Amino acid sequence: MRTIKRYTNRKLYDSQERRYITLEELATLIRQGEEIEVRDHISGADLTTLVMMQTVLDQERREGSRISQEILADLLQSGAGAADRLRGSVHAFLDPDGIVDREISRRLDLLVAQSKLDGEEADRLRLLLLAPDMHAEAGDESPASATQSDVESLMRRIDELTRRIDDLL
Repeated sequence: MRTIKRYTNRKLYDSQERRYITLEELATLIRQGEEIEVRDHISGADLTTLVMMQTVLDQERREGSRISQEILADLLQSGAGAADRLRGSVHAFLDPDGIVDREISRRLDLLVAQSKLDGEEADRLRLLLLAPDMHAEAGDESPASATQSDVESLMRRIDELTRRIDDLL
């Protein structure tokens, strides 16, 4: 992980390259998959999220708006709930089998709780429905499936937006 120090004058210092870097250079590092950590030079406080948000805002200012006003307004109006829904949607997209498996288990448990199904039968159905051969074959994935890096980057962005919304509220 690359450590970036932020000084009181808001300059960013890349400890690995031993030079000051700009927000644009920092964004390039992140896009290239580099894991970064930004620390306050004096206190050592973690400023990673704050600096990443500054990087996003800097890009918005330079390149024009890429985040729709409707999405931002929804996030601000709904607070963390909207970010949680967005996070859930991402998980559903990235792990559809996991979502289906959890829903099957939830519904079987509900049927048992409502006395519409006995526990043994629910367990038998769970074994049948959640068997590995019931999942999609690995070759069934679309060629445009997300990489682990894409997923982590998206989840970091969602977490950043959630924290920012919490700060605004």
